[in-house]
Amino acid sequence: MKEKLANNIGLKLISLAAAIVIWFLVVQINDPVISESYDGITVEMLNVKALASDQEYSVLDDSDHVDITVKARKSVIQELKAENFKAHADMLELTQMGSTWVAPIDITLPDGVNESDVYYRPHNLKISIEESETKAVKVSVVTKGTPGGGYVVGEKIPTISSVEIKGPESVVKKVKSAVATVNVTDMTADQTFPTIKLTM
Repeated sequence: MKEKLANNIGLKLISLAAAIVIWFLVVQINDPVISESYDGITVEMLNVKALASDQEYSVLDDSDHVDITVKARKSVIQELKAENFKAHADMLELTQMGSTWVAPIDITLPDGVNESDVYYRPHNLKISIEESETKAVKVSVVTKGTPGGGYVVGEKIPTISSVEIKGPESVVKKVKSAVATVNVTDMTADQTFPTIKLTM
């Protein structure tokens, strides 16, 4: 009797182990672990005002955007969107490395995602800090497209002849003019544009 009972216990343990294995296989098939990438997430820069008033910064190597890869169950991945992730770098944590300043990038993860399941790059925001410079540059107008009805583009007159720009010294020195691009496609009369984005 005892021998029979012992055999039954053994069978039950074997059945339990088999059930666990089968359940694990079912989970792996129906809800496997997969990887998904969320690229180009903007890094929020905190405490920018900590920089001196006469200083300007330039972001290097597009390090103000991070690419995040998450490895998790498919059911978790399906609920995630890029906007669920937040990234920031604190200017108070800047350290100098040669001519470059770096600050660690921290990631805020959504619920259900573990830090160990996440890989992201870059890990540091890289910027250059320079003296601020201000200068006036000439405004010019260029056109794109073709006017309608056989018309041609006549005189192009900007409402302001120059604009003042301010930024890092090395960047400002490279700017020679500010350009307003106007689309004249199918135009058949004079037209004034109240606002136009300028490019340098």
